[in-house]
Amino acid sequence: MASKKTSSNKYPCMVLCNGTSKRFGGNKMLAPLGGKPLVLHTIDRLQGQVAKLAVNGSPKVYTSLSMHPVLPDMSFEGCGPLVGIYTALKWARNLGSSNVLTVSGDTPFIPRDWVEKLDTMPSNIITLSQVEDNQHLVCGLWPTKIRSDLQAFLCKGDSYRVQDFLRVMDVQFAIFPKEGDINPFFNVNTQEDMRIAAKILATCNGHVPCRT
Repeated sequence: MASKKTSSNKYPCMVLCNGTSKRFGGNKMLAPLGGKPLVLHTIDRLQGQVAKLAVNGSPKVYTSLSMHPVLPDMSFEGCGPLVGIYTALKWARNLGSSNVLTVSGDTPFIPRDWVEKLDTMPSNIITLSQVEDNQHLVCGLWPTKIRSDLQAFLCKGDSYRVQDFLRVMDVQFAIFPKEGDINPFFNVNTQEDMRIAAKILATCNGHVPCRT
């Protein structure tokens, strides 16, 4: 039987920012939202929840985030967020951590109790986030022991899709509530999404979920 994590544990977190932002029409991570880059909203929401924080992306692109390590994909470059997760696993393994958190940098309203809730789930299993029927497959806690499994999957080259890798692994989901009509894992993919995010931010005066 898997053991329980203790709430005092803290894990390193990698913010995934290495996408192409094709649907947005430019680098959405650095696009302004409420007077600061989108990715900084995500980073701010993680403050106090994680032990260390790094950004997965090009150091040349994210020079403004130099307060955190910016780590490019060293292998399988350009093959999507699953490679960012692999980069996170290698980074955390080098830190000596048993687990690593990952989150997409375009998720500006991630819950302030995100890690606390993940930390109540059984350990040694990939733990992802879910709101109602929506599963958020890159927002979760990954045991670093699966690094070799992911490396073998990527080397096989049949797929680089996160969901395909998860099909061959043990996975569990932590269930999070909506806050009103807001999915706290809402992510920005298009210019319209950015307008929606701006409205949410304005309605809640910068505090999302609004009750916090």
